[in-house]
Amino acid sequence: MNYFERPYVLFLIPVIFLLAFLYYKFRFFENKYRLDLSNQSVGKQNRILQFFQTYFPFLKFIALILLIISLAGPGSEIFLLPDEKSGVDIFISLDISGSMVRGEDLQPNRLEAAKNIIKDFIQIRTTDRIGIIAFAGAAYLQSPLTSDRETLKEILLDMDNSIIEEQGTAIGDAILLSTLRLKNSKAKSKILILITDGSSNAGKIDPKTAAEIAKQMEIKIYTIGIGKEEANSIEVDFESLEKISNLTNGNFYRATDSNELAKIFDSIDSLEKDRFDSKPKKYVESFFAKFLICAIFILCLDLMIRSFYLRYYA
Repeated sequence: MNYFERPYVLFLIPVIFLLAFLYYKFRFFENKYRLDLSNQSVGKQNRILQFFQTYFPFLKFIALILLIISLAGPGSEIFLLPDEKSGVDIFISLDISGSMVRGEDLQPNRLEAAKNIIKDFIQIRTTDRIGIIAFAGAAYLQSPLTSDRETLKEILLDMDNSIIEEQGTAIGDAILLSTLRLKNSKAKSKILILITDGSSNAGKIDPKTAAEIAKQMEIKIYTIGIGKEEANSIEVDFESLEKISNLTNGNFYRATDSNELAKIFDSIDSLEKDRFDSKPKKYVESFFAKFLICAIFILCLDLMIRSFYLRYYA
């Protein structure tokens, strides 16, 4: 609960507390004194009745406080981001081939290190839509463009090299699939972040051709060559990765450890954000009925006690 439609009504609550204090100071002690005197001279039933008479007036104060909260219009304010909003549309293509798992120059391995940093990146890009593609010998969509950060992080958590049977590194397929997913985007800034530790040796399209298609659709490609070159079991074609980025007005990066990879994503995070016409929609989930029902229940309970137990008392 983080919202009140009429918060000024809550200023009446201290008045109720003051009234309760005055009752406690005067009437409560008077009734308690009568109760103490009667403990030795009346039966158990009368002592119970006098107990109700002494303590149950406090129910009215509780009910009044609940009524005041209900009148203030309590609720929970929720902002839902539309599909088109301020920010950029980003696809992240992550190499999940066997070399990414075997490479331990980034701890615990290249794939897990990349996944952890990508999760942090997703968390801070609050005004963007992000999609995820996994690739090895072929490329597969893991998530379309979405602003649901929790789902994206869960998808990343489940990604490993067992989800793709085809062996190899299909960089061209990953670029083309990302491009096709971004082509209908209305964002002025469309970004592809491609992370790999190998050279393209599989797939149906070569990386240069895929990059030219991406350029025609005004998609920037940021390529990241991950891992130490001497630690790779296969030759890494960093020159091709750099050409792909230059062709699309993006940047090429090298990341030989987790700190460098984190700095690269910090650099990408500084991308200019575009402003869309759509605005976040605000919804308010009202809780006033819950407080009102509780107040009515307490008042009914107080009325029942007064009607059936305390009617013989002045």
